[in-house]
Amino acid sequence: MFSSSTPCLTTLKLIYSYPALGRVSFASLKELYIRGKKRDLITMEISQLLQMLEACPRLEVLVTYKTTFVPSEGEYEFRQIRLDSLRWIDIARCSATVVTDMISRLIVPNCTLRLSVWLERRDDFRFLFGVPYDLEETHPLRDIRRLHITYQSASGAIVLEGNTSLNPFQITATIGSGSNIGDMPTVSGPLLQSVTKTLDLSLLEEFAVAETAFYQPHTGFSRDTWRHVLEKMPMLKVLHVRLQSITDGGFCRALLSALSTPEGSRAGCPAHT
Repeated sequence: MFSSSTPCLTTLKLIYSYPALGRVSFASLKELYIRGKKRDLITMEISQLLQMLEACPRLEVLVTYKTTFVPSEGEYEFRQIRLDSLRWIDIARCSATVVTDMISRLIVPNCTLRLSVWLERRDDFRFLFGVPYDLEETHPLRDIRRLHITYQSASGAIVLEGNTSLNPFQITATIGSGSNIGDMPTVSGPLLQSVTKTLDLSLLEEFAVAETAFYQPHTGFSRDTWRHVLEKMPMLKVLHVRLQSITDGGFCRALLSALSTPEGSRAGCPAHT
């Protein structure tokens, strides 16, 4: 007879529901997959997920898909959970606010992130894409050395890929249907500023901006926009820009003008294409 004792459990896949804490032992768990079905999403409070993770000191892999995380109903003490063995976090199709809160509560010294979130915009017009505005020293996205930004305007998404000094990461932020944010070409400039203001780019060496063959003009890429972006990258060595639109001439003039300013030149006059 099953006695709820699972001391040797190393892999757990949750599809329709999840066990209550205390019913299953997670002490030896190394891989946790929370994957709902198309019409049977798993819904969990953030506090429930964090309590589950806290019970998995040896966890190496965390994957969630078709799972809805909601704020906790009662008060939940804010504390960070240290998971030294965690190597891979893959969270798909989740609220940017929820992911921001979740990752901020984890101390994962050597972990690769792959996040897919619904893009949000705050009242101050800054965008939220799964990363807090004030990064803690322990956040896994500090010390970024390479950052490639790809606009997928046809699908209303932006993809951030790169490497910190330790691990690669990927964040896909998508404008949800019915959102009042607007379309991607319209907000692409302000969104770029939000990204560079949020991430730790003080040691960034390689930066690229690209568009996946979408010909509607991108707006908001003024000289001042580029100047503010470059100010965040004092160690930049390589800059690649590949945006195809009918406004290429004006776009390039704004970028070159920003590079010619004292702030832009302090970026090291990067090689750009």
